[in-house]
Amino acid sequence: MLEGVVNALIHRNYLEIGSEVHIDMFDDRIEIYSPGGMVSGISLEGKNLLKIPSKRRNPILADIFSRLKYMERRGSGFKKILADYEGQVEFDETKMPVFDADNDDFTLTLYNLNYGTNYATQVNENVIENVIENVIEIS
Repeated sequence: MLEGVVNALIHRNYLEIGSEVHIDMFDDRIEIYSPGGMVSGISLEGKNLLKIPSKRRNPILADIFSRLKYMERRGSGFKKILADYEGQVEFDETKMPVFDADNDDFTLTLYNLNYGTNYATQVNENVIENVIENVIEIS
């Protein structure tokens, strides 16, 4: 998620007055929205995300984030996000990150890999049990 937020801040179009980066959190996903589509204006539909050339809208911000170690190198955002997901135990193709861009907007959807799994169910049951025990102790 950090990579998505960093890219949203670095590549957003700061000339769009009144616009802002949004991070919307849901049970099954996080959506990161950034004003300003791809710098080159291309659509991502049907493109190999690993072969899209990197163009920076805000090179000074990119340099600052790089020095802060929030960003590795130029053009690694798509690759890093996809690789991070594919390396997870709960990963399957239905929960692949979705990158959507047009001339004006960029949205990244990151799916919760634990949503609806046995692991998530067990964690929720443990939390409920702990809350009930603590409420009983306090009463």
